[in-house]
Amino acid sequence: MTAGSAVLPGESEQDFADLLQAHRDTYQPANAIEIDLVETMALARWRLRRMAALESNLLENELVLCQKEIDEKFATIPDLGRLAFVFQQQTKSLALLIRYESSLTRLHDRTYKHLKELQKLRNEPTKPLKPNEPPCVSMRTAPEATRQHPDRLSSHLDESPMPEMEPRLAEAVSAGLFTPTRQPANSARGASQLEQSVILKTAHPSRNLF
Repeated sequence: MTAGSAVLPGESEQDFADLLQAHRDTYQPANAIEIDLVETMALARWRLRRMAALESNLLENELVLCQKEIDEKFATIPDLGRLAFVFQQQTKSLALLIRYESSLTRLHDRTYKHLKELQKLRNEPTKPLKPNEPPCVSMRTAPEATRQHPDRLSSHLDESPMPEMEPRLAEAVSAGLFTPTRQPANSARGASQLEQSVILKTAHPSRNLF
């Protein structure tokens, strides 16, 4: 942004350049997007200054134009009374200035909020992964092939955690005491995996194999 594109006749290009540089020094934009936001804030602030100058000049001009009328209506009147008289004459113009001022203030505040959010995201450190932390695998994030065949996800369950129990388990199955089955985990446990279980037959309730 150049001063020539924002400064109107009667305004100081140097004043605008100083204001723009002050915003850059204060907010330290780090990329093109942040630079654009900072320039938008500086331009909004510059236009707010313009609105204040326009208000002053509007009332001063009206004081000159209404001087004869004021002198005819009032024998003596203080300067503040003259200003109040012209203020009544310029309610529409002043209301328009107030609307412009409110719009520019909202623009400045929104842009400032957006800039701070971007800078916060840029400056936030990324959370490092814990060393030796195993990856978390769930049915929701598992590959399509695994979701279609859930037994692959829990294939480790097929491996007996206690190999010394396998002969006794085989003997119990042969004897008809247990029936090995595979069923999905109970929904109350909140799991999406297969678990191994055995169902005890009631034919031999008193026999203690193990």
